[in-house]
Amino acid sequence: MQVIRDPNGDRLIMIPALSQHGVHRCNVSGCNEAPNTILTDVSPELAPGLNAGICEQHYQEAKEKGKWAFKLDFV
Repeated sequence: MQVIRDPNGDRLIMIPALSQHGVHRCNVSGCNEAPNTILTDVSPELAPGLNAGICEQHYQEAKEKGKWAFKLDFV
């Protein structure tokens, strides 16, 4: 999995990259926040090329825990 984000957490700078990767919202189930981080090839064995977006809160939460453990929703 590759993480694409502006090290300063600036969503404005990320808008072109978010659009290019087809990310329009935080894909963590139940979240309605705007994304500022792109995760590519989230599950390469199940869905190669899959891109997901996460908001700052979920990025910081995963960083603090040292692991990714969120249910993603793409509907």
